[in-house]
Amino acid sequence: MTSPYLDQSRPTRKLIEELIAAREAELAKGTEATQRQRIERDLTFLREELVRIDGSGLERVIACNPM
Repeated sequence: MTSPYLDQSRPTRKLIEELIAAREAELAKGTEATQRQRIERDLTFLREELVRIDGSGLERVIACNPM
């Protein structure tokens, strides 16, 4: 038996990529300086999260296949 929620869930990476795309679109609209700073902080955080996710996956692969 599967959950309807799980049928609709998306991978973390895809969610973050969608959030980045939305923030970039918002930034492109030419918002006020304070809004731009907030959006840029959000983008920095989201991009760092992508790097962290990619790095943790690599660490798992290395742990499973030590040289």
